[in-house]
Amino acid sequence: MEIAPARWAALGLVVLLLALGELPDGFWQRVFIRRMAASPRAGDLLVYAAYRSDFGTVRAFILHGVPVDAIDHSEWRTALHGAAVKGDTQTLRYLVSKGANINALDRSADRPP
Repeated sequence: MEIAPARWAALGLVVLLLALGELPDGFWQRVFIRRMAASPRAGDLLVYAAYRSDFGTVRAFILHGVPVDAIDHSEWRTALHGAAVKGDTQTLRYLVSKGANINALDRSADRPP
């Protein structure tokens, strides 16, 4: 029995999609880090990475020039807020070592927990 080329293409597409789904968290962020760090929403992306406990992406943003105290535009939170909420001590230590403001206030006047 011969398999039609369209079925091979469909099978290949399914395998590719499954493989892409298995990439580690933060993979695409690190692939496109230069463009993301230059974005006007770089602060939002940095805070989002901290809330996801994605240390590699947080570190990459800082290394690509995003200010350590950059804030997200909606709640005015910093990456330190995100890392503290998650209890991510590795990211907390890194951000503090890079000069993060431990007294940064968000929109509700809350400091990082």
